[in-house]
Amino acid sequence: MQAMFDMFDESVDETGAKWRRFPPERLPKCAEGCRREVEKYGHFIVGRNTDKWYIGIPGRFLQSEKPAGGPFYLWQPVRGGELFFDSLEDISEEMQQRIFGYWICAVCPKGRRLKKC
Repeated sequence: MQAMFDMFDESVDETGAKWRRFPPERLPKCAEGCRREVEKYGHFIVGRNTDKWYIGIPGRFLQSEKPAGGPFYLWQPVRGGELFFDSLEDISEEMQQRIFGYWICAVCPKGRRLKKC
């Protein structure tokens, strides 16, 4: 298993989690609705802070790349991407096409359901 790492800059990370990267074949059943996006980018991430577990689905800040299989309302750019805009409201269409990040939601440990962060 890969070591845990910081995926996002601390100034924009709303989860405070440490993350691990996994291949598509390890996608849990609760996130099966995200398979298209996971296979497109070849991975997904799982994070944990002191209280919660999270799953991150790769993609850009575009409606067409927002996973349909769950309450993925939080999008965070990978480390360094936040330097190109002050807030998501300020991100231009051009930057939306270029900056890579993850759509994130929490995972409820009971029943392993996805829930809004």
